[in-house]
Amino acid sequence: MEEPVLCLREMKLEDLDEVASVHKHCFPGSIFSVLDDRLVKSFYRQSIEEPYSYAVVLEDTTNRRIAGFAVGTMHDGFRKRFLKRHPFICAYSVIKGLFASVFIWKAVITRVFLINKIFKEKTKSKFSDGDSIPLSNGHEAMFMPIAVHSDYRGGGNAFKIAKYLTGQLFNAGAARLRGKIAFDNIASQKLFIKLGWNLKQTEDGWVIMWIDRPEKTAQKEPA
Repeated sequence: MEEPVLCLREMKLEDLDEVASVHKHCFPGSIFSVLDDRLVKSFYRQSIEEPYSYAVVLEDTTNRRIAGFAVGTMHDGFRKRFLKRHPFICAYSVIKGLFASVFIWKAVITRVFLINKIFKEKTKSKFSDGDSIPLSNGHEAMFMPIAVHSDYRGGGNAFKIAKYLTGQLFNAGAARLRGKIAFDNIASQKLFIKLGWNLKQTEDGWVIMWIDRPEKTAQKEPA
């Protein structure tokens, strides 16, 4: 079998079908994974088209296959903007999904309480609520999904993707990157610890993570 030749590059619109497939493979419990395929593609299309968002893929050039991807944004509220841009397809997908399976019922019910939080304007940083996490002295960017297909795991590929996107966001002007992962996602926790991120579990069962820009990184105001 021919050894894969992997390269990192920007995500393109023609990648969306395969990116959606990798998303569903890696996140079978995601609300997108059990609802309409168009939602997954629209979510990642937004990450490509927004001028202040970044999306990268790791491509196997031997067969033009997407091995993994990662997404980040310099402006918070990515998911809120997504829901506001696609209210009808989101509502339709949820209603349709409720008639499809018990799994979708469970997925929707466990997440429905988040809707109010998504549309509600934030009054303070999630890092300034007295949980011993130091405030950032500059712009904060959001590190969102990172996924590597199971066929390409175990070779440091997740590390390469995360490090590459981290560098892009810092170079764009972020003073701090932040995100969150499930408390039981041990593999991702180990990955970000290896990358130098700080992790702290919250009361609601999530692990928030953050990393500040190295001093040597050039200063640049975000777009």
